[in-house]
Amino acid sequence: MNRFQIHLNDDVGDVGYFRLESEKFPGVTSKDGFYTKQQFRDLQLLGMEYGVNVVPEIDTPGHSGAFIAYDPRLGSNNQLDINRPETLDFIKELFDEYLDGSNPTFVGPDVHVGTDEYFGDDKEAFRRYADMLLNHINSKGKRARLWGSLSAYDGTTPVSNKATMDIWYEPYGSVLQAIELGYDVVNTNTNLLYIVPQLYRSYLNYDFIYNEWEPNDWLETKLPYGHPQVKGGMFALWNDVSVEKGVSMADSHQRILPSMQVLAEKLWRGNRVDRNFASFQADAAKYVDPPGVHQSHKLQVDNERNIVLDYTFDEGFADRSGNGFDGNAVNAGTEKGIFGQAVRLKGGASYVETPLRTLGFGWTMSMWIKPDADNPQGAVLLESPDGQLKYNIGGSGKLAITKENYVSEFNYKLPTDRWTHVIMIGDDTGTSIFINGSEYTATLKDGSKLETFVLPVAKIGSETNAFKGLIDELIVRNTYVDLHGNLALHKQAESSLPESSSYTADKAVDGRGDTRWSSNWVDDTWFMVDLGEVKNIDAVSILWQTAYGLKYRILVSEDKENWTNVVKDNNGVINGKPGRVVTTFQSTPARYVKFEGVSRATMFGYSFEEFEVYGEEYKLGNIRPIIDLLTAIEAYKLVEDNYSPEGWAQLQQAIVQATAAIQTAQLTRPEAEQAYAGLSVARDRLTIEDVMGLIELNVNESIAANLYLPQKGQLGTRIVWSSSKPDYLNANGQLLQRPSGSDMEVMLTATISKGDASAKKTFKIKIKALPSSGGGGWVPTPITPDPEEGQNGGSNPGGGDPGNGNENGNGNGGESGGSTTVRLNDIASHWAKASIKRAVELGFVAGYTDETFKPNKTVSRDEFVVMLVKALKLQGTNSSLDFADAGSIQAWANPYIAQALESGLISGYADGTFRPKASISRAELAAMIVRSLGLKTSEGHELSYADADQIPDWVKPYVAAAQEAGVMNGRGDNRFAPAASATRAEAVVVILNMLDALAELQAQEQN
Repeated sequence: MNRFQIHLNDDVGDVGYFRLESEKFPGVTSKDGFYTKQQFRDLQLLGMEYGVNVVPEIDTPGHSGAFIAYDPRLGSNNQLDINRPETLDFIKELFDEYLDGSNPTFVGPDVHVGTDEYFGDDKEAFRRYADMLLNHINSKGKRARLWGSLSAYDGTTPVSNKATMDIWYEPYGSVLQAIELGYDVVNTNTNLLYIVPQLYRSYLNYDFIYNEWEPNDWLETKLPYGHPQVKGGMFALWNDVSVEKGVSMADSHQRILPSMQVLAEKLWRGNRVDRNFASFQADAAKYVDPPGVHQSHKLQVDNERNIVLDYTFDEGFADRSGNGFDGNAVNAGTEKGIFGQAVRLKGGASYVETPLRTLGFGWTMSMWIKPDADNPQGAVLLESPDGQLKYNIGGSGKLAITKENYVSEFNYKLPTDRWTHVIMIGDDTGTSIFINGSEYTATLKDGSKLETFVLPVAKIGSETNAFKGLIDELIVRNTYVDLHGNLALHKQAESSLPESSSYTADKAVDGRGDTRWSSNWVDDTWFMVDLGEVKNIDAVSILWQTAYGLKYRILVSEDKENWTNVVKDNNGVINGKPGRVVTTFQSTPARYVKFEGVSRATMFGYSFEEFEVYGEEYKLGNIRPIIDLLTAIEAYKLVEDNYSPEGWAQLQQAIVQATAAIQTAQLTRPEAEQAYAGLSVARDRLTIEDVMGLIELNVNESIAANLYLPQKGQLGTRIVWSSSKPDYLNANGQLLQRPSGSDMEVMLTATISKGDASAKKTFKIKIKALPSSGGGGWVPTPITPDPEEGQNGGSNPGGGDPGNGNENGNGNGGESGGSTTVRLNDIASHWAKASIKRAVELGFVAGYTDETFKPNKTVSRDEFVVMLVKALKLQGTNSSLDFADAGSIQAWANPYIAQALESGLISGYADGTFRPKASISRAELAAMIVRSLGLKTSEGHELSYADADQIPDWVKPYVAAAQEAGVMNGRGDNRFAPAASATRAEAVVVILNMLDALAELQAQEQN
């Protein structure tokens, strides 16, 4: 483990690269990055100081695209023409440039000449070429090294054995042949010791290497232990596709360090009788990077919460973590933030400098940000030499991570001049973001590209192009806090026979990027995770290794005996692909979740890095409604003296609780909904108090006729009346009879409500007695409802469909212009509570007669059409329908479906049916909403949803248009879930978004 071999040239696809300065052939060096001669010379000399032999490798006659690009006469298709004398001269002159002279570039004892993966047909020419190169290197006083290749190019031409051969792939160069020919050999077995991140192998199998492997073991061939020609072993990290796959220096180091540790243990100490891998790992973890290197960027802190930085900015730029990492501000100040003070960054050179640089993989960062509207493009929020967190790249208004030459953007546009909460987490597998809890979540971890990020914390802001705006409550932790809601994480897992003891089922639920489950090499295998209890789940995510499942099934069970396939189409079979595959389905109760293989994509078994299970109700809560309500309350500038002590105290308590809630990193959905509900009720109570003083009956004498009782209060309140003598004066203000003898006193009580808040105000009224003559024929007068208010009571005075939520109704409400008496008792903590109430007030949907709304109940096609038509207030035909199943369409829904059909909002299926009682899918919902808005659609949209491949082609333009218009988004984890059934709550929210968008379009037209 004291040899560091550097592969100086290679091909990436059809493009070749050479990474060393050449003065003799100046055009051969790649311009996008290279060592100067002096840099490479210094690197070798530095290695010598530490006892490390830095070995340069110029790999020919294959992998020679860079040389052929320089001079096309040298060969073709990245392969040198080794029968051409001028080609041989060029290669020798190239080596001579670095070997000759008084100050050679290659100063170490060894030089590697490559010779792997040449695909020419002339075996004897290859052998002559290899012999020429080895002799040439040896003639310069160096020790030649080469890759094993003489089995593929067996022949009669002698090849010098004065060299050390790296045996990497036995069919190409056999170890037994190399030993017989007299070569010293090094074990570099491609099936065990090669790392090609995101393509071939991301990590070595450390467990197997530690417990089972020895350098004399090539798996296919095993030499006697201590064989004198076996000189050791070497692992290889190949950067063939590093740029394409996003591999950074931090990613490389993450793989190099543990590989060096385990190989050093085996090469220096061998197979110990007392070996224990867990103990070895614990010991290895104690050894940090050497001084001056620090590529891991690990930082230990002495607090239980793993907080590295805690900047509230309430005390200037002091670090409240207790670590003493205080900041120093340059052209930055403080002003009022969302909590206390915030830092104001001013663009250009504006930053807070910390004593730190970067935090390595396994970090969590949270902050509140409020961007100014005039931010520069690519404004920097955080930076260090290792990367930047940027905002507004290309004017997008989105956040992005940048490292080396890579840029990865999150598909969420931050609102300007408005506070937004951002949490980011990162490990060696990817980077995730959570905006306002679950308002927007995304993970850069789809398996196709390595979008990792070491967190830059040297500067908050930038020396050159800082963010413009406010940042508050910046907290950084040196641990990865899982916020995804993966129900399978660290749960009990089992499987059919694994490939080996190193690839057991538990490795797929451990949350690590360097472990995996791999099955035996057969199609009929299975994997199962026990969630511990029955939970409602709606998605399974598999992060495949190269050996992915071509076809497979996902089954669920509550008792481990009776299994249900979650996929209802394609015969229940999922078509796999490399990388991450997310399968969404209708929410299903399950304790056990099983993968069942059908067919493999490779000759190997099935192999996945992670098997994740999700349920919508177990994810983070959305705190955006809480933020907006808190902001609105602050903007009102309420005055305490205007309200009752009880109402004011309730609001202050709710503000404290809501503020604490939005500062909680792992706020669950029920907790978020509860915090919002408490704040909403408290604010509504004060609104009611504002309105109560405005309600007057202006009755100065005894009444002898009907009394006008307002049903709608100001500021969105409702008023419901009750009477102490309803037989005389009812709750509608109708005088039904008058007393005899003397006037009668009646107490009228107004219950003013908004949302779940209510209060009462009482009025004392007198009814004038009938005259002694008997009343002169007095009779009650009917009440005429105010068309702007309707009348109190009566849930459906306007007629229309029953809307009663029973088997004959749909919970969509009637066409009443008045208030409903239904109290919705199942939405108090629901995420869509405010939207549901607004929808009920608008009258296009209503609750059920059991005083519920059933927000999570799926919506049928006829129910949604009724809601949509009512919301749009369409007028049109009441004609008969000619669908093949028209007889199954209920009478109350018929006219609405006819109107929607006439307006082009809906159509039937190819078989001529409408299927009124089929649940409407989210894909269908998107199409109807876009048609209702009259938005233009076009083909070719690239959707960024993680399950974009599951969205049918016909609906992709509609999904893109709905997302662009802001009327419909994904369900979380950046999934659209096209096949999932839409719920009543989702339908209401999308329709309201549509109405708001229509209003905005109309306003724009008027302007």
